[in-house]
Amino acid sequence: MTLEARGMDVSGRLSRFPLVFAALISLAACGAGSSSSLPGSPPAPISPVTTTGTLHVTAFPLPPGYGIPNVITVGSDGALWFSVLGQNKVGRITTGGALTTYPLPAGSAAWGITAGPDGALWFTELPFPLNKIGRITTAGVVTEYGGLTPQSAPLGIVAGPDAALWFTESNSSQIGRITTQGAISEFPLGSSELPSDIMVGPDGALWFTEFTGAGIGRITTSGAITQFPDNILTRGNHESFALGQDGAFWFTASPVGGNGYLGGYLGRMTIAGSYSEYLVPEVDAINEPRRIVSGSDGALWFLIATPTSQIGRMTTSGALTLYPLPANTSTYNMVVGPDGALWITESEQGSIMRVTP
Repeated sequence: MTLEARGMDVSGRLSRFPLVFAALISLAACGAGSSSSLPGSPPAPISPVTTTGTLHVTAFPLPPGYGIPNVITVGSDGALWFSVLGQNKVGRITTGGALTTYPLPAGSAAWGITAGPDGALWFTELPFPLNKIGRITTAGVVTEYGGLTPQSAPLGIVAGPDAALWFTESNSSQIGRITTQGAISEFPLGSSELPSDIMVGPDGALWFTEFTGAGIGRITTSGAITQFPDNILTRGNHESFALGQDGAFWFTASPVGGNGYLGGYLGRMTIAGSYSEYLVPEVDAINEPRRIVSGSDGALWFLIATPTSQIGRMTTSGALTLYPLPANTSTYNMVVGPDGALWITESEQGSIMRVTP
């Protein structure tokens, strides 16, 4: 079975699972309301000075038949924890490469995963009809919580500044909140923009990307929502974003048809809404920037999905370096580990990769 046939990507991975992605788009289109936009047009994109470099890559292969590693995060125990696409298991790997696998209840499948304020790992469950939020302790004890809007498709999840977990509901166009005791609240966005990634901003609010509407949203811990106009970026769909050490949000955008350019983009937006955009050069005719993180070196690192996967590094002053990865790798998600290295889920060979400059 090809990766395209089995892949599910929030943002990028959903786009490689055409039936599920089409269903999400179709169902979301039935939602009430539409996002508003303000007058204006996107800024002219900047073509950064680009160089190439090499990286040190160590791959930790997963056992045969293990499944496709998906989203990865750092646990309170200093290990890396990751979801496994479509499988009822969660993986844990130490910085030394020791793997432990924890089963989930039959019929469960983790997607987004993050460390919670209680020391446990919290995860969203996708695809339909799972529609749950799960919790697993570092000892492997699992609890699941239902009660979400039917077919809401929870995706990204993050620990909020209020000691609760916040998550996106991509199909119901809502932002969800769950306390560590399992009480759930949902906040409608009044649009059908497929919210995907979510993070805590420097202002103590939750910020989120909107995959199909090319917008950025903000929600306070009291539920007040602000949506920045979706016309600030009309050239691509948002994939992921990170808070740079310059205090701005940096995010990736995949190419879309009809714009005359097959490369992707990096966007930068200040908390006040000032926006700029950088071209990512075309590689192997097309590329798709995906996960982006703020590295331990102060730069932004992001994955690029091409026929030959690459990693990009962008300084906050706009200098871009591209690094090729080993042949026959297909990367999806990435996190900065407790050792300062980049830890990446890789699906073609079925491995967890550790990458350093």
